[in-house]
Amino acid sequence: MNFTPSATFDSSFDPDQLSAIIDLTRGTIGSAYGGSYNEGVTARTVVNVPSGSTINIQNIFGGAFGTQILPPCDVFESNVNYSSNNATVNGAIYG
Repeated sequence: MNFTPSATFDSSFDPDQLSAIIDLTRGTIGSAYGGSYNEGVTARTVVNVPSGSTINIQNIFGGAFGTQILPPCDVFESNVNYSSNNATVNGAIYG
């Protein structure tokens, strides 16, 4: 991902530089996936539901949602930041 291992351990390194970031601010959707739905490998994902968000959603998946064993559908590190008092999750939040 164009970063050397030593650069990623530097104290000034921002891991968001190599992350898939999703901000859920408003609207109505079924599900949100931080990683792939069916195939792919993502190093790091961040799914944000910021304060003031009015999203109406069934499920939030911080990681990937593989529908079969192969091909790989993985996320190495997933983060879900839920900070809203106005959002509605009708199902569940999966890390």
